[in-house]
Amino acid sequence: MKKWLFSLLFVSLHLMVFAQSKAAKQVEEAVNMYARAMIDANITVLRSIADKDLTYGHSGGHVEGKEEFLKKIETGQSDFVTMDITNQKIFMHKKTAIVRHHIECITNDNNKPGTVSLDVMTVWQKKSGIWIMIARQAVKPKI
Repeated sequence: MKKWLFSLLFVSLHLMVFAQSKAAKQVEEAVNMYARAMIDANITVLRSIADKDLTYGHSGGHVEGKEEFLKKIETGQSDFVTMDITNQKIFMHKKTAIVRHHIECITNDNNKPGTVSLDVMTVWQKKSGIWIMIARQAVKPKI
């Protein structure tokens, strides 16, 4: 009996870890899609993966909603030429994921070349089978 219970417990834990790793992989793919869409200024993709109630925080303290965020990308006010993501960690909690990573970017905001180095946290929620970004906050990294 103990052997059977142990086997059942082992299989259950294995399935839970597999499900979490599958979900984390899906979130990682959503983050990569977001990064590519930011570089390409692909408003269609950004609109599809941003929640209608998105809260998008910048390192300078400004917080935008979805439409303001999209308008800045669409107009070139915020223009990412490159976005290199490192040190990414994904924390899963049921249908919500918290993603932390560091980004190094080349920008061209309003046709003015620049660089950005930020620590970013995004929050994603699975809705209708798709991972949607519900929040983003960037901070300047400690030196």
